[in-house]
Amino acid sequence: MTNDGFGMTFDHARVSTLSRVARLFGFVQFSVDENVRYSATGAYAANDPDGKDIYLEASLVDLTMAAEVVFKSSHQSLLTPNESFVLGAGLGGDQGTPGMGPLTGWLTGMLIAGHNYRFNYNAFIATFESASTMPATASGFLSLNFSAVPEPGTAILLSGGLVGFAAIRRRSLQA
Repeated sequence: MTNDGFGMTFDHARVSTLSRVARLFGFVQFSVDENVRYSATGAYAANDPDGKDIYLEASLVDLTMAAEVVFKSSHQSLLTPNESFVLGAGLGGDQGTPGMGPLTGWLTGMLIAGHNYRFNYNAFIATFESASTMPATASGFLSLNFSAVPEPGTAILLSGGLVGFAAIRRRSLQA
């Protein structure tokens, strides 16, 4: 993790008849010392001719606020071969499963100074009880980027400068 945020890429494979699941999951826990803006992005694509079970979920939780969900994006497909997802977009896959959906919360917003957060991620391709005879691969990325929030003094100076430029421009047009 850097001051600008963090990201991860993943590539994994389910080998035919030898395994039922290829999965990447975990979390990154962090705190912020000052208010910062965040922006989350991600995508996941599977090359799975059987289209058995393809899943992507990412969430950001504010641990200081009793694990309040800042955002959660869940996508699952049980029927569509070679499915792909974009974080926060679409209908959440081909399943109308309760709790599954493209987005709860916002993929952009403000993180509060002094708060602790956890970024959770889970991506997998799987087959059902009987192992698939076809191999499958998947790849994708997730990132959480940060940017500084201008301090009020900076905003006031910038606004004053713009007002000054506008006044000069107005005088030159009247002359």
